[in-house]
Amino acid sequence: MQTGKRLRCYPAPALQDTLWQWIGAQEFIDTAHSGEDRYFRTFARKCLALAGQHPPVDQVYCHFHANAIDWIRSMPSQILRNGAATWYQAYQRFFKKLAGRPGFKQRHGRRAVSITRELFRLPAVGKGEVPAGDYALEIGTQKHPVGTIPFHVHVPFQPPNSVHLSIEHGRWHLSFSYDDGAIEPKDDHTAAWLRQHSWRHHEAATEERGRGGMLRTGGPRFAHARGDARQTHAKAVWFACAAVCETRNRLRQREAFRGGYIHGV
Repeated sequence: MQTGKRLRCYPAPALQDTLWQWIGAQEFIDTAHSGEDRYFRTFARKCLALAGQHPPVDQVYCHFHANAIDWIRSMPSQILRNGAATWYQAYQRFFKKLAGRPGFKQRHGRRAVSITRELFRLPAVGKGEVPAGDYALEIGTQKHPVGTIPFHVHVPFQPPNSVHLSIEHGRWHLSFSYDDGAIEPKDDHTAAWLRQHSWRHHEAATEERGRGGMLRTGGPRFAHARGDARQTHAKAVWFACAAVCETRNRLRQREAFRGGYIHGV
C-alpha cells in the first residue's frame, strides 16, 4: 500500500537560495506549459481548419529555452524535466476527472520542488526498511554537491525514489512516499469486517473528540451553546493567525524575489 511521510526540515540559508531557484525553474516550466496549452485551445476553438483536433499534451520543454533566459539554462536538466513531468501528471489527473485543469502558478501559498534520485542521496542507508532516527539528505550530484539537509524520522520507512521539498509560511518540509508492502483493503472487505461487530462495540471503540461537540458512529451530533461559542472563537483565532502567517510569508517571498533568488539575478 502506498504511504507517505511529511517531515520538518531546516535547510541552511545558502541551500535555501538554491532551492528557491529550483522552485522558480519548475514553476516556469509549469506556467509555460499552461500558457502554451491555453493558446492552442483558444486557437483551435476559433479556427475551423483545426476542428476535431486537440492540442498536444506532452513533457517536452526544450523549446522553452530562449537565449534571453540565461538563468533557466543554468538549471539542472533533471529539475526542468521533473517540472514538465509534474505538469503532465496533473493533466492526466484532469483527464481522469480527479482534479481540475492545471493552470498558472502563483507566488503565494505552498511552493515545492520535485527532486528525483539523480539529485539526492541518503548516505548510510541501504535497501529495505530503515529504522527511525536522525538522517541527512544530500542534495546535488557527487561532482556538484549543493548541501545537506538533516531530518528526523519517528517511524521506520523505505528509501524513496523521489522527494518533495516545500515551503509554506516560511517553514520547509520534506515529503516522500513509498510502498510499504501491505495489502490495501477493499471497501467490501472493510464493510464486512465492520458488520461483524455491533453498534455498541463501535461506539465503545470510537474516540470522542470535538471542539464543544461530540460525534458518535451512527448517531446524531450533540453540541451545546457554550461549545459552539468556543468553537467559533477558536476558528476566528485560527483564521487570524493564518492570515498573519500568510502576510509574513508573502513579505519574505517578495524580499527573496527582489534579491534574485527566483530569477537568479
